[in-house]
Amino acid sequence: MNDGDVIRMRDYVDLRFNDIKDAISHNERTNSDQIKLAAEELARRLDILNHAHAAAVEVQQTYVPREIFEQYIAEVNKRITVLEKFVWGLTAVIAVFGFVVPIVFRIATNR
Repeated sequence: MNDGDVIRMRDYVDLRFNDIKDAISHNERTNSDQIKLAAEELARRLDILNHAHAAAVEVQQTYVPREIFEQYIAEVNKRITVLEKFVWGLTAVIAVFGFVVPIVFRIATNR
């Protein structure tokens, strides 16, 4: 259709109406495609997050909770205290034997 052509008003409205319908149809297809792309991108990101979460949970299982660690340290400290007392006692016994045995040996051998 040229600029100089004369058409009936009804034909003009029909042409414009068809143009608008085509534009709306094109927008709907474009929006649908964009929604599909957005959904695919979200699914991809969710897959990455799920994989990262699974890896984090796996690594987290190798750690000891703080409460259990502190309880273990308290038990170790108690054992160390008991062992220190034992070592001090054993050292005292060895010192006594180291002092007493030579004296008893001298007395027994009359030297």
